[in-house]
Amino acid sequence: MTTSPLAARTDKVLYEFDAFRVDPVRRRLLRAGEQVPLTPKSFSILMVLLESRGEVVEKESLIRRVWPDAYVTEANLTQNISALRKALGERANDHRYVVTVPGLGYSFVAEVAEIPRESSGEMPVIAPAEPAAEPPAAEPEAGRPVPQPSIQPAPPPAGRRWPLFAGLALGFLLAVGGLGLVALMQRRPSSPPAGATGAVRPAAVRRPAVAVLSLRNLSADRRQDWLSIALSEMLITELSVGSKARVVSGEEIARLRDTLPLSAIEELGAESLRRLHEILGTDLVVTGSYLALGEAGASKIRIDLRVLKVPEGETVASLAEVGREEDLFDLVSHLGLRLRRNLHWEELSPAEVKAVQALRPANPTAARYYSEGLVRLRAFDSRGARDLLQQAAAADPGSAMIRSALSLAWMGLGHDDEARAAAEEAVQLAATLPQEERLAIEARFNEAKKDWRKASEIYRSLWTFYPDRPEYGLRLVNALSAAGRGSEALAAVAELRKLPPPAR
Repeated sequence: MTTSPLAARTDKVLYEFDAFRVDPVRRRLLRAGEQVPLTPKSFSILMVLLESRGEVVEKESLIRRVWPDAYVTEANLTQNISALRKALGERANDHRYVVTVPGLGYSFVAEVAEIPRESSGEMPVIAPAEPAAEPPAAEPEAGRPVPQPSIQPAPPPAGRRWPLFAGLALGFLLAVGGLGLVALMQRRPSSPPAGATGAVRPAAVRRPAVAVLSLRNLSADRRQDWLSIALSEMLITELSVGSKARVVSGEEIARLRDTLPLSAIEELGAESLRRLHEILGTDLVVTGSYLALGEAGASKIRIDLRVLKVPEGETVASLAEVGREEDLFDLVSHLGLRLRRNLHWEELSPAEVKAVQALRPANPTAARYYSEGLVRLRAFDSRGARDLLQQAAAADPGSAMIRSALSLAWMGLGHDDEARAAAEEAVQLAATLPQEERLAIEARFNEAKKDWRKASEIYRSLWTFYPDRPEYGLRLVNALSAAGRGSEALAAVAELRKLPPPAR
């Protein structure tokens, strides 16, 4: 009987993170002392990620180490990663443990403690000899853990090993899916100079925050579901431009659905409003519903909105509008005007009206594909998002926003050339956008072409002038890490941790 080097190194150690304990020798994953069902290959993946925690393990390396004697596709790896995430209790947008780094691989990001087996009451166990790897088709079903020998360690892959901050920040960029669009949909009246750099520490600021929740579809026609996201995104844009308030992004709202039950978001009772205030830091919530009557594309739409003060639940405003689907943008613009008046905000100037028009799709067809693409992007369905966003780009060839979203989809698929081309087109189309959005698109392009120095300069400037948008700080960390400027990345992380809640 022989013992693998990895087993020899870990036969006296248990791994612990949160409520989980991992026994490398007995190949068991425990949660609060209860065994969690996990397939052998998923457990092997967990072991590789734990051994390389804080680093990005490339997909090729994972496949080579988990299936050393068998040919498997990337789809098989993805399936086992999904099973591992499910066993760890991770939801769609909740990557507390395993983070996907687009185009590279995976990283285990939680804090892990190594517990000596003797102090834990576990007796050392000699691992059995490792037999030849079985083909992937023989893999047992989830929920039926089968003992399997430890995997052999492999030397680090020939490619680069990314540090912790690159893995964390890139994972965050995917977790926020349309994060580029998040930043682009929101702005303040003053804009930073294009070349500003500034210090890492941003000035403290506290602007009132407004969250526009997804609107509920009251009709029986599921084909009208796309309006839920489209209407909320357009209202976010209407309220963001020229506003002195911080409007919560659509991506943050999407992540909220993985934090709170759907019923809590729809009913908005006292407890739900309190949680919204704690999680989003919002002072006002815009909620509502819509009803589409008639054939799709030629229907009439009634939109009802209500503005609530958070966490008190007091109704600040209540309004309704009826119009035709073909006049969707005019309908939303009128709603935005009425909302501003009810909130005692200044009305948009002619230049700001043009800015709103430049930020949104040019027609309802493009708006539909764009909205459905955002939903897929935020659900980590990069392939589905790409297909929808390509149709949106065909329906509106002049939209920088759509091209920026398409770049994110290509990046999620690991297609660097296509991502760079879409990001470059977005830059070329962004000339008429407000300066903040134009700079954010330029930063995305520099990321796509791996010019991390320029990307970090732009994100440093954006975060300095918009310190209540931590996504700029996170992107700065990513760019600095990718550029090999680790000490500056650490300083930026330290500043992020000083932000007031909930941004902290």
